[in-house]
Amino acid sequence: MGHVMQRRAARRETGPRIVIAEFEGSVERNMIDRLRFEHVQQYGEAGYVILPEFYSPQEVAAMRAELERLKRAGKLRNVATDGDGKTPSQTIMNLQLCPMSPHSRLFCAMPFDPKVVVTVRQLIGDPVVLHLDQVFLKPGRHGSGTAWHQDNAYFRIADP
Repeated sequence: MGHVMQRRAARRETGPRIVIAEFEGSVERNMIDRLRFEHVQQYGEAGYVILPEFYSPQEVAAMRAELERLKRAGKLRNVATDGDGKTPSQTIMNLQLCPMSPHSRLFCAMPFDPKVVVTVRQLIGDPVVLHLDQVFLKPGRHGSGTAWHQDNAYFRIADP
């Protein structure tokens, strides 16, 4: 959620592979069972993967509540513009908080959750580097759309 993780192009040369992380307990086994070869292959080909129910309903509820708290606290700013790319919009909303970690213990901890680390490692291998954490909240009926893009066009971060 809002985290910029780069896929290393070198992963394509040998095809998808599954990397087993060194976490104790059942987290890695559960994620290995849920992340199938087809998921890894789709990520290698398309650059994304959909994992329904990756987060439990309770985790999703906690994230929603935290976003509402941040919104009420005035931490999100509207970055939507009207057509010209410069004039702040008064009708369209694209609320951004960047970086998130200084404002939320929940969102600060999420990228380090073992199930997240295991899954990311399976998709891109090591090293896994967190470059940035941010959120865009696009409210229903007022949210602005964003065309498909790669964030690194903006950040120009070198491959780790």
